Amino acid sequence: MNTPGEKHLEEKHNVSNTAPSSASTVTFNSKNISKDNLSDVAVKEERTDGLQDQTNLLPRKQVIIVFFGVCSALFCSILDQTVVSTAIPSIGAYFQAADKSSWVATSYLLTTTAAMPVHGRLSDLFGRKYALFGCLTFFFLGSLACAVSQTIEQLIIFRAIAGIGNGGIKTHVHVIISDIVPLKERGKYQGILTAWTCLANGIGPLLGGVFSETIGWRWCFWINLPLVGIALAVLQFLVPFKKVTGDWRAKMKRIDYAGSIIMFTSAVLILISLNWGGNKYAWDSAPVLVCLIIGLLLMVVFVLVENCKRIVNLPIIPMYLFRNVSVSASYICTFFGGMGYFGALFYLPQYLQVVHSYSGTVSGALMLALMVTQTIVSFLAGLVVSKTGHYISIIRTGFSIYAVGCGLYISLTYNSSLAKFIGYSIIAGIGAGNTFQTTLISVQAAVKRQDMAVATGGRNFLRMLGGVMSLAFCDTILRNTLQKGLSKMGQTDELIAAITSNPIDIKNIVSEDQVIATLGMYCNGVHNIFAMLTATSGCAFLLSFLIKQYSLERDDEKQLKEEGKKFVEELERKRKKPKTSSIQKA
Repeated sequence: MNTPGEKHLEEKHNVSNTAPSSASTVTFNSKNISKDNLSDVAVKEERTDGLQDQTNLLPRKQVIIVFFGVCSALFCSILDQTVVSTAIPSIGAYFQAADKSSWVATSYLLTTTAAMPVHGRLSDLFGRKYALFGCLTFFFLGSLACAVSQTIEQLIIFRAIAGIGNGGIKTHVHVIISDIVPLKERGKYQGILTAWTCLANGIGPLLGGVFSETIGWRWCFWINLPLVGIALAVLQFLVPFKKVTGDWRAKMKRIDYAGSIIMFTSAVLILISLNWGGNKYAWDSAPVLVCLIIGLLLMVVFVLVENCKRIVNLPIIPMYLFRNVSVSASYICTFFGGMGYFGALFYLPQYLQVVHSYSGTVSGALMLALMVTQTIVSFLAGLVVSKTGHYISIIRTGFSIYAVGCGLYISLTYNSSLAKFIGYSIIAGIGAGNTFQTTLISVQAAVKRQDMAVATGGRNFLRMLGGVMSLAFCDTILRNTLQKGLSKMGQTDELIAAITSNPIDIKNIVSEDQVIATLGMYCNGVHNIFAMLTATSGCAFLLSFLIKQYSLERDDEKQLKEEGKKFVEELERKRKKPKTSSIQKA
């Protein structure tokens, strides 16, 4: 019978079972090791894939500097994701293309989501610094092109380019923090990152509304340029990245081109079909079915290719990760969590604008009730994880509370008070704050260090995929509810089409005696949306019981901290050396 100490040690080393063993991997049975002499046998975890380990556990001072740099990059990314949400009506009106304006946001989300799995492996090959710099450059050029675009088609294409960079920024930031901070301390830093994300999510719609109503929608993109410049400067001159060596031509040969192309194409086709279904085309139409079927078939091909060592030397998503039940459960919970969160994030502001006639600026400000609460709770949850080493109870509590919050949103009507909306948002914010970064910790705790980057990229991909799918389903639910309700009211097809394409105009295009009834139909659609989001959050809660509690302490972290300290000392010595030489010459 194992002692509690032995059981704890077994949980520490179970993560090695998620990756194939090799001769270079050092393994040992925790049952034969006493807790007292553990430090004598702790062995640094080695990579088995031939890539350079970029783990660099830095002293706190340098961690804070790195943290400031990656936060500045993440702020650009998140802000750009939400700032457009309240500017889309102005963009559609400017180009006289309201029917295409939604693609300004959709194209960005498509490429952001589809590119995420690839970025994790690229950072393993070429180093975190160059991978993040490349993504920031993509994002900068895409934003600049968006700001000067002359047609709606140009704007959509340039947003897609910016989205490719955005997907990498989101992934690399979390990976870099995981490189420089021990697993147990990671919770508080990931909590701050989540809080930073929530802040940008809250400010984005507010800024988008202000820009649209004052200096113009183009400033939604101009604002990115100085922010990216600051991020690049901080990362270049202040952040101590670990240098990655090796011949770049040899690294280019190891890129999983087949898997990357198949995965990207599959994700784009699936997401396009979901966006078209019930919107531009009927769900049973040829364009929707062809894109969806081909996308799903390509996903099957992707799995087969990634499992074939003769085709792929270094898979972008190692399939052995999914043999770990805890990793798979964390991924699925993250997917359902993304569905619940993004659906609320996009449709709550619309509810405020349609029903209460608030401007984009005011509706964005009212969303701060959810965002600020989520920010505070996320930070506190991170501190608790770092202090206790436990994340399971926080994840389960978070998903259960968020499900309650979504359930309460179902009761919103056209005459619901603002106090009720704010109260429900606070409850939902408490739930969301407990789940965002803890699900990432649960994934990283369950995998070997060499798989951390690709596991993180996969987790972020599934969260965004859930979000994009949620938006497609929510749009379909709202449209179908409005179409059925308005048809029963005897409205014309032209009026129904106008209302379903832009519900914000309800009070302007229906007669005064039908406004309340039409708003009631819209609220029915909102009820159905949050019924779905409640169900997805409930599924996440139930599946969270499959997530395993792993130890957040790794045996080699003491050694890695010493190496990180020496790394910083060596950098300082090199910086001071030229000054010393010049003084000696004088």
